[in-house]
Amino acid sequence: MLPYAIFILLALLLAIFFDRQEEYVGTKKLWYRILCLYLILLAGFRNGVGGDTQGYMEQFLYIPSNPAEYGSYIMDQLVYASHMPGWTIITLLAKRWFDSFYAVQLIEAAIVNTCLFYFFRKNTTHIFLCALLFGLTGQFFNMNTEVMREGIAVGLCCVGMHQYLQGNKKWFYILAASSLFFHISAAVVFIFPFVRLKHISIKTLVAALLISFALWFGSDILIEQLTHRLRGESGLVAKIMTYSDQASTIFGFLSSALKYLVVTAGALYFAQEGKEDDTDWQQRYVRYMSFYLLLAILGCGLSGFSRFLNYTVPFMLVMMAEFMGNYTRYLRYLAISKTVILAGIFGLMGMFYMHYLPQTGRHFYDFFVPYTSVMDEHVDNTYREEMYLEATAVQDANAKNSRNF
Repeated sequence: MLPYAIFILLALLLAIFFDRQEEYVGTKKLWYRILCLYLILLAGFRNGVGGDTQGYMEQFLYIPSNPAEYGSYIMDQLVYASHMPGWTIITLLAKRWFDSFYAVQLIEAAIVNTCLFYFFRKNTTHIFLCALLFGLTGQFFNMNTEVMREGIAVGLCCVGMHQYLQGNKKWFYILAASSLFFHISAAVVFIFPFVRLKHISIKTLVAALLISFALWFGSDILIEQLTHRLRGESGLVAKIMTYSDQASTIFGFLSSALKYLVVTAGALYFAQEGKEDDTDWQQRYVRYMSFYLLLAILGCGLSGFSRFLNYTVPFMLVMMAEFMGNYTRYLRYLAISKTVILAGIFGLMGMFYMHYLPQTGRHFYDFFVPYTSVMDEHVDNTYREEMYLEATAVQDANAKNSRNF
């Protein structure tokens, strides 16, 4: 727990001392870089920390050592494991040059955390609070230890979206295309330039909730037709079914809607308070929020689309930092609603870590706690492998959160 406690305490103290300063110079700049480097090292030198990390470590053992086999290996990973060439090349080079999975972790962590910290700095003055939320909400673990391939894509895409709103459209398309080299889900970012609402109001959020409900209501027919037409693509169908649990029942829909279209969207909506005079900020806000709402509607209403919300994580963290940083300052109206939303944010954090895995008798936080590093290779982490197998197991077709065709 000590490495995590150091980060939390350091980020909290830095947020208190520096987040009120709008200028990114001097000591503030230095400490921000130190905090980013700390997270890179924390993720890069971990030993067995994380869920999907277990699978990646297993695959790393079977990477061929003969360069003549690299071409076929890259193709096999693409066809049979759905691993895009960028990720496979990183693992191949790490295996050839270092023969250590720590090299893979360090490369991935350097790309992800550098990109996200860049995005935070460019979109909010509450940069240390944003970094703190990055750790506390579980997104640090998600991006660095779970969706490692997609984490790289998210990092590149968030930089690309920022560049687009700065008028550098060429860089947006370069980075978006590069992200596809690591994860196919990055294709969703290409709709970012075309999604734009005029303004964001409570009526907008209510409309988003109703549209999502309508999509959920008809999703049985839509998903059944989709899987029927893609019956030859078993891998794609399996992924659709794997990520369909939240949209399968009315209770699953309400759970997702509460998370993405009430608590999170509510925090994002109130984050715009106090920024009325900042035209540039408002323009960026509307574009990011429009993109978020579209993906939230799809994620709650249609089976399998919630995965795309990973590409809105940087924006979500920025807006949560704005909301929490200005919470006491802008309690001019709807104070109870804002307090409930704030409590909801902490409640969602707790739900993330306390998710229970009945077969192994452990909670999701056991993937990350205690922290083990390169210095702890003697520690027995086999229980995490068992947790990973349980978490990724195909769910029974008759389970309440699965669709039965």
